[in-house]
Amino acid sequence: MEIEQMVPDPSLNNARRYGMQHLSTVVTVKLMTDASVEEYGLGITGGVLCDANGAFLAAWANKISNPVSAPVLEAVSIREAMLLIQLWGYYRINIEGDGLEVMTYLQRRWQIQSSLGAVTDYILERASSFSICNFKWIPRQENHMAHTLANYGHRVNTLLCWMDPPPMCFWDAFAALSL
Repeated sequence: MEIEQMVPDPSLNNARRYGMQHLSTVVTVKLMTDASVEEYGLGITGGVLCDANGAFLAAWANKISNPVSAPVLEAVSIREAMLLIQLWGYYRINIEGDGLEVMTYLQRRWQIQSSLGAVTDYILERASSFSICNFKWIPRQENHMAHTLANYGHRVNTLLCWMDPPPMCFWDAFAALSL
């Protein structure tokens, strides 16, 4: 008699390891990203992951050396976020950002020959590994939480991730959204 061995879902293990609910087959999560160029050849990326109802799931900020341009940095922010989201076990995402140029390329799936094109090509290739992956441009005022994180990242020297509760710099951003 052969006994069937159950193989655990690796995304479920990652979700448990990082203390997140495993909702990847049920819930589409919302990702908001932003980037900020700092003097002296540094850039900051930041992002916020929320569930479909807008409840906080995770956030991060990261410092990037020698960003080529603001649009490239915006695209790098999306690329980083997609990698983290898959690590956490989510495969249904709506990505929002206030970088109009980047979001236009991603929405229209344009291919361009530039450093920005190299990053957007990678993002579009990675998007095919999600069951749902949509891109949407939003105005800066609607991207307040991600913008707050990108600015907060100026104070850090390495990748920082937060799971419940969100970082203190968010309390004002959350308050502004509920008004």
